[in-house]
Amino acid sequence: MGSFIALILFVGFSGALFACGFYMGYRHRDNLSRERQKKYRDSQPREYFHPSAPPDASSAETAESPTA
Repeated sequence: MGSFIALILFVGFSGALFACGFYMGYRHRDNLSRERQKKYRDSQPREYFHPSAPPDASSAETAESPTA
């Protein structure tokens, strides 16, 4: 009975260490990816979005009406 409890504790402790290591590796990879994206974005020229003027009402009506 005592060895069974020791086995359960060992498996639980090993699983917790594995999960902690997996999570830390995931966070490290995520941080590296963010740094890489930040460097890539900083090296790219900035492009700003300029919204175009809204279409005229007459052109919107002709675009929506089906042509026969």
